[in-house]
Amino acid sequence: MESETPKLETQVAEKKETANINTAAAGDLVPVGQDKAQWQEAIEPINDFINTFPQTFTEFFSNYKNLVSVLGYGTLAIVSVYLTLAVLDAINDIPLLAPLFELVGLGYTGWFVARYLWRRSTRQELWAELASIKENIIGPEKSEEK
Repeated sequence: MESETPKLETQVAEKKETANINTAAAGDLVPVGQDKAQWQEAIEPINDFINTFPQTFTEFFSNYKNLVSVLGYGTLAIVSVYLTLAVLDAINDIPLLAPLFELVGLGYTGWFVARYLWRRSTRQELWAELASIKENIIGPEKSEEK
C-alpha cells in the first residue's frame, strides 16, 4: 500500500502542474472588455455600410437612371430571346409539329405576298401603314426650317 501512496502523490502533483500551466496560458489571453472593443472595431465598417446603403443606392439610381434602365431592358431582352429559343427547341422536338409550323409559315408568307406585294396599290397601302406605325413609335417628323 505504501508503494501506491507515492504514485498517487506524484499523479496529484502532475495534475497541479498541468493546471498551473493551463492557468498561465489563460492569463495571457485578452480580457473580456478589450475583446469586445476589438470586436466592435472590426464590425464598425460593416455597420457603416449597412446604415448608408439605402442612401447610396438611392443616389446611384437617381444619377444613373437611364443607364440602369438600358441595362435592365437589355438583360430582359436577352433573357426573353433565350427563353423563346428554349421553347422553340422544345416544340421542335415534338414529332410532326415542326413541319406543321413550317406549313403555317409558308401559308402566311403566301398570303402576305398576295395581299400586300402583288399589286402596286397594295404596296402603297403597306408603305402608308408602315409610315403610320413609325410615326406612332418615333413621333411626327419635324420639318427643318432654314
